[in-house]
Amino acid sequence: MATNKWLTGTHSEVISIDGHDLFLSTTGPDRIPGTPVVILESGIGGSSSSWPLVIRHLSPFVRVYIHDRAGLGKSEVNPLASNRKPEVYAEKAAEDLDKLLQKAGVEGPFILVPMSWGGIVAREFLERRKDDVLGMVMIECVQEHTTEINPI
Repeated sequence: MATNKWLTGTHSEVISIDGHDLFLSTTGPDRIPGTPVVILESGIGGSSSSWPLVIRHLSPFVRVYIHDRAGLGKSEVNPLASNRKPEVYAEKAAEDLDKLLQKAGVEGPFILVPMSWGGIVAREFLERRKDDVLGMVMIECVQEHTTEINPI
């Protein structure tokens, strides 16, 4: 009986999604079916390397997944994402995350932990996977109207 490498042990790899490679990494206790896993979502320019302390503290207790969005860290630029409006970029990033998890065979339930701009991506992911998201722990997250409230 084959086991899914993304549900046990520590594993990192790039996975091809829609013609570009995205980086995914996991660590923590082996997945027990039906138990929640944590998905970390970095800020606008952040990558999987932004989370070592959080991973170190969470991974003894819960399975943790971290990824690099297209064009960041170890992931390739998405050739289909030419529109860089923040709301469109966030929708595509959430779609990529959804496809990445599906391709890796990682099912919900999920607890999303976004930081900064990652909160917008997490909320877009929530719209896609409402039945699979148990909750979110938002770390200093922005929202779509942040620049209207506090112009840069």
